[in-house]
Amino acid sequence: DSGEVDRLLELNRMAGKWHLVAGMLSTRVGTIDDVDSMRETYRELVRIYTDEMGVEAKALNIYTEWRERDSENQELTQQLLDLYGRLGRWPQYVKLLAQLAEQEASPEEQKERWAKLGGIYLERLRNIPEAIRSFENAREFDPDDADLTEQLKSLYRERRAFDKYIALSREELAGVEEHEERLAQMVALAQLGEKEITRPDQVIPL
Repeated sequence: DSGEVDRLLELNRMAGKWHLVAGMLSTRVGTIDDVDSMRETYRELVRIYTDEMGVEAKALNIYTEWRERDSENQELTQQLLDLYGRLGRWPQYVKLLAQLAEQEASPEEQKERWAKLGGIYLERLRNIPEAIRSFENAREFDPDDADLTEQLKSLYRERRAFDKYIALSREELAGVEEHEERLAQMVALAQLGEKEITRPDQVIPL
């Protein structure tokens, strides 16, 4: 019965037989319907695999199974992201973070998620098109963010997307109050457009 199983679990914990404890808990957790009890059992399984057995890859399997049963648990999602990062599982990391970024949240949270996603694509995966898309999505929530704007301009130049670079630079001109400085920047952008944008219909008028 459950009482006997609990006593056996405790004996194995005291003896440090963590592989047996993990096996018993893994069997039990699938039968638990109460959310709090389920979460407590999954937490112990994660702790056993990470702290007692040092097998974070096994903890990843537990987190994945747990999230399938507890998908609205935001704390769990963040813990899974952290584990993906520690294990260097960047494709899984960006997939989960992209799902999170698509969910309803405050503008600040959504901006932060998209910006973080862009950073992972850029720094870990060197997927420039996806990095650009993510930074563009982040900037939609805060067009005045200077860091995002500069990051995009840098990537546009790297990808030779000069039409987008010029369009974004023109947006910045609205904040330049000094007439001569603004005029100089306009001339520089016009020259860049003439040099780099080969199709006349794509040159952005200044």
